[in-house]
Amino acid sequence: MNYKTSYHQSFDCSEEKLFSVITEPGNLQNFHPFCQENIPVEWPGDNAVDKLTYLNGRVFTRKITRWHKHGYDLTITHGNIKTNVEWNIIVDADKPILEITLTPLFLPSNRMYRFFGFFFYVKPQLTRYLKALFNGLDFYISTGQQVSPNQFGRHAWFS
Repeated sequence: MNYKTSYHQSFDCSEEKLFSVITEPGNLQNFHPFCQENIPVEWPGDNAVDKLTYLNGRVFTRKITRWHKHGYDLTITHGNIKTNVEWNIIVDADKPILEITLTPLFLPSNRMYRFFGFFFYVKPQLTRYLKALFNGLDFYISTGQQVSPNQFGRHAWFS
């Protein structure tokens, strides 16, 4: 069973600009509507680390597991909450497309609870989260202005 959530969107900019925005140190502070603070500990490259403080005060650690020419893969953790995340730029003829895939590793081990928990609770929450993040990224790329907290609505887990 595939317990992943993905979202993708094209952006009105060059591939180089999109890569620069998503790989800049502390980048989430510019476009992430649920980010209070994004502090690079060691950046960039393989084994890069940063701290992401959400608006609700929870601090997550993001550890890059693979840095490549079209993005990066990471694991984000807070206590026993752990998720693998892939940021990938897809080169299209017209505009670059960013796809983010989240694979939560905190789901229950019981198959029934995992199935219903993921599809009826976790996946809708993660999809809402990704849509807000992409709205923020689009806003930042098109205006050059940092997003405001909860600019695209509140989130039950992160606001």
